[in-house]
Amino acid sequence: GSMGFTFGTDDDITVAVNLTATGWAGKVDATPYFSAAAPEVGAERFNFKDFTSLTLDGVEATPGSGTCISAMDLTFDNNVQTQRCINNGAYIGNVIPTTFTANGSVTIAWSAASYALWIKQQTGGAIALSFTIENGEGSYTITLPEMEVNGDWPDGSATDVVEVTLNVSARRIPPTITRKAAGA
Repeated sequence: GSMGFTFGTDDDITVAVNLTATGWAGKVDATPYFSAAAPEVGAERFNFKDFTSLTLDGVEATPGSGTCISAMDLTFDNNVQTQRCINNGAYIGNVIPTTFTANGSVTIAWSAASYALWIKQQTGGAIALSFTIENGEGSYTITLPEMEVNGDWPDGSATDVVEVTLNVSARRIPPTITRKAAGA
């Protein structure tokens, strides 16, 4: 149904996934399917700590570029609806995806570069976001080529680190996720 990414300042990436299914299989004797679940030895298969690329509107997000991102979250949501059917017991008959949305927020250091992004809410301009996360199994590149932006004018004193939080929503061009296997 939906997938949400939260990117922390320690480079940890948290992914929350909500699944919707049409049924389930249970065991008659109610014993668990796994008697002793254990992680793979030495494997961090789903641990992503490596951003190999992060661009905002075509500019690589690095401290020297004027595009220093301190927080980011992103949610893909299929807005699924469940349809109950007569004579289907406790099970859902159909899972129907409705309107897909991709939205979130990006908190960025206030600079001339972030002002150029912030002002696009005044002009109706769009921004692009792309990032690649990688581990030993390969990489995933997520690209949102056209996003609306809005956010409040940042405020702070001379001793504050001033940042602006830009709310973003994909429009017209759908996002893509591209997987590349390690060594490919």
